[in-house]
Amino acid sequence: MSPSAKLRIIFCTTPSIYSDVVLQELVKSPHVQLVGVVASTRILRKNGWGWWDAVRLVRKTGLRYATYLWTVTTLYSLLRRLLVPDDPVRQHLREHRVPVHATRDINSSEGVTFVQNLQPDLLLSAHFNQLIGSVLLDLPSVGCLNIHPGALPQYKGVDPVIHALDRDEQRVGVTLHVQDTGFDTGAVLASAEAAVAAEDTLFSVTMRLFRRGTGLLLDCLAAHGAVLEGTPQEADAAYDSWPDSGLVGRLRSSGRRLIGVRLFWVCLRGNSLE
Repeated sequence: MSPSAKLRIIFCTTPSIYSDVVLQELVKSPHVQLVGVVASTRILRKNGWGWWDAVRLVRKTGLRYATYLWTVTTLYSLLRRLLVPDDPVRQHLREHRVPVHATRDINSSEGVTFVQNLQPDLLLSAHFNQLIGSVLLDLPSVGCLNIHPGALPQYKGVDPVIHALDRDEQRVGVTLHVQDTGFDTGAVLASAEAAVAAEDTLFSVTMRLFRRGTGLLLDCLAAHGAVLEGTPQEADAAYDSWPDSGLVGRLRSSGRRLIGVRLFWVCLRGNSLE
């Protein structure tokens, strides 16, 4: 594929302020044609009841972290529609008739059919809480990529940023990697670092990393027009699961917050989420 050709991309995500960071850059890029979106409606399990999985999440992570997740996903999506009627992402999806497939299981027959019908060159995921199966991995002509807001292989897991902050890392990473049949295990294409300031929150750092990660993706497409093979990861790196209330409590004791109201409001109201 030539560097000048546009790649047909399906974007897989959980609707959130983080997914909008990625989407806004994708729809502006001259190297990308967004042809579909897979929106996860799953909280924890593909067959779980929404209200019960929400209770399970609170029990697993504590009320503060669950509230943070609700704020950057459900609350953000509701307020964004109310306060920003000229949202550029929604306008682009409408004007270009980009289909959105909402699902708890991307690997279902409906999910596979959705992807097959759109014939993508690339399947891209970011802030997506589902594992893409082997059938879907084989469908895109170029491949499948993920933007992971953590340095791989050291920071595999559900929320690598909060674990890095808990370990008092002064610099955090974001990784563009190939999707395979495991979580965060595919070959690394590109990575970048960002400094952590004293006033940073989990929210501000995660926003910064998803923005940097989208830049890595677009730079890769601009330079090569197709996906490279990447560098294989070490196979024995640990995987950090959901944070618990003890971890969140340690962060609060150190003076680190999960989210700042002012930055969230600025990002919510801004058309470019900068």
